[in-house]
Amino acid sequence: MYRFGAPIPNSFSGEVVVTASLGQDGFASGNIFAGAGTQIYQFSNNGSTQSLFATVPDNSNIRGVLFDPGSSFGGQLIVVTTAGDVYTSNSAGTLTKLASVGEDAEGMDIATSAWGPYAGDLLLASENSGDLRFITPSGNIVATCTGCVPEAEVVSFVPTSIAVNPVRSQVTMRRIMAKIFNTRPPASSRLSSVR
Repeated sequence: MYRFGAPIPNSFSGEVVVTASLGQDGFASGNIFAGAGTQIYQFSNNGSTQSLFATVPDNSNIRGVLFDPGSSFGGQLIVVTTAGDVYTSNSAGTLTKLASVGEDAEGMDIATSAWGPYAGDLLLASENSGDLRFITPSGNIVATCTGCVPEAEVVSFVPTSIAVNPVRSQVTMRRIMAKIFNTRPPASSRLSSVR
């Protein structure tokens, strides 16, 4: 970040989380957004401008930032905090509280079509408890897998078509789904009757 200037206060000593905009919902493609403490900074894609973009209203530290790659969350920036609050932000920097999970949340990604009725939902991990939660674009927490991934800091979906071992990826996904629903793994990875 210092290559592009130094808008992040030099006194800040915590974790900085970053993401790049995808050119949706009025965001310029390739701009860098960095969450540091309670603030989000924006760096233009060529480094010519840097500015404070937004401040989270719950006064807790930012733990993760992610741009919605599709249309589920309108291509907006998604932000999670140590208080477990989940916000969306438009390109003007207006933060809107989407949900709260009540505990530190960090790793997140948007579920792929392989997750059936959860496709397009936000998958959110809480590092301390190991809980995974699916959150709909309307902010409803629709599933929780208690203790599924202890100490998870990052959640990423890798398409099975490029996975090192796609069969193992499908088996792991089915096991997690079974744990979420406290049942035997479904015959198919699509769980259309769950919602």
